[in-house]
Amino acid sequence: MAAAALLLSPLSWAESSPLPPAIKIVVPFPAGGAVDVTVRRLGEQLAKGLATTVIVENKPGASGVIGIRAAAPAAGNGSVLLYAHSGMVTAQAMGAKIDLLKEFKPVAKLSVAPHLLMVRADSPYKTQRDLIEAMKAKPGKLNFGSGGAASPTHLMYELLEGAVPGIKATHVPFKGAIDGIFALAGGEIDFQFATPAAAAELIKSGKLRALSFTGTSRTPYYPDVPTVAEAGVPGYRAEPGSGILAEPWGGLLITTKASDALVARLADAVMAAINTPEMKEVIEKSGSRKADRRTPAEFAQDIQQELTEQRALIKKLGMVAE
Repeated sequence: MAAAALLLSPLSWAESSPLPPAIKIVVPFPAGGAVDVTVRRLGEQLAKGLATTVIVENKPGASGVIGIRAAAPAAGNGSVLLYAHSGMVTAQAMGAKIDLLKEFKPVAKLSVAPHLLMVRADSPYKTQRDLIEAMKAKPGKLNFGSGGAASPTHLMYELLEGAVPGIKATHVPFKGAIDGIFALAGGEIDFQFATPAAAAELIKSGKLRALSFTGTSRTPYYPDVPTVAEAGVPGYRAEPGSGILAEPWGGLLITTKASDALVARLADAVMAAINTPEMKEVIEKSGSRKADRRTPAEFAQDIQQELTEQRALIKKLGMVAE
């Protein structure tokens, strides 16, 4: 009730930023997945709070580009939002023909999804320090998996390598991060970063063990797992300016045809929605946590900073767009 009251007042604010007849949220993932479920529940909350119609439309494929094109300015009158994620920033940094900040106005971050640094349960590396010392002692001998070149799970390792002088491991890219997780459980690779949601069942079944967590604080689901910083790498932080790549996010952008007043109203509505107990539960069940409040301007600054950091890292690694 408190969230609804916040969304519907004051009257002068509502009059200064009238809502379109309906709001569409384009989701660049298939129906039924964790992201889709989260966005649909968010849509329900927004529809209640804003007293308008909210439609969710799935447009998966091409690493999110199909969804981006479906939500771009040419496709909407200012009422179309895009569920965006940090992987889209990586795609742009890699040379994809998209420009998030030119085509869209950032509205609000919804969630962040720090990752676990994982090894097999029977691995000789019992701690993050053990793993790091092994990489120092045998440069390039250990291998790690990822969801592909320049994917978040790849760049998380590169950030670790940049923060710890003398370590080196061999990258084994997979078609998706989940494929790497199963390869890790099967003994094909030595370690990998993974979302808590992706690794949960394999941890529960005793096949994988978490060494550390990339977030700025420990996850309540694994309170005994230290952060990467706590485990001995203080330079590895998931915040703007010092390794934001380590904390992948999901959020909403809107077509540039939307007025700044509408953007501000939607931003407040989104933040009120994700602070409801219902949305907190949905977000946490997906293996993420709700994002701290960032104004639209701050969110735009985050995206620009990520682009700058990722382009520099990708250039350093000599990677090119596929």
